[in-house]
Amino acid sequence: MHQPDLFVQNANVKLAVYTWGEKPTPEQPREVLVFAHGFPDRALFWEKVAKQLEQDFYVVAFDMRGCAESSHITGYKHYRFAPLIADLYAVIDAISPHQKVHLIGHDWGGIYGWNAINESEGARRIAS
Repeated sequence: MHQPDLFVQNANVKLAVYTWGEKPTPEQPREVLVFAHGFPDRALFWEKVAKQLEQDFYVVAFDMRGCAESSHITGYKHYRFAPLIADLYAVIDAISPHQKVHLIGHDWGGIYGWNAINESEGARRIAS
């Protein structure tokens, strides 16, 4: 099974991040795809799709808070859109600080992703 490639810290939450394909560099730019899963799935929900895309893109998926290898915290307030969107931004900032990403979401990932892309902070980080 694919293990997390890195962990991104956002406040008190550790997010497990998985990657496929070559990371873009200034010499070899590549589009970055970020996949956001639903609840209570996990990032590896996207693995078959990621493997199909890794030749052409840098593919990233992360376990949202409370799922799989990311921090499990209790209390509804920790699962509102604001902290979920902040987690998404933390992952994007860590894996693609100089280039906008393309966001693909399913279920909750699609819902909070839609809200993120409509915020000015999201528009700064997300191309589509």
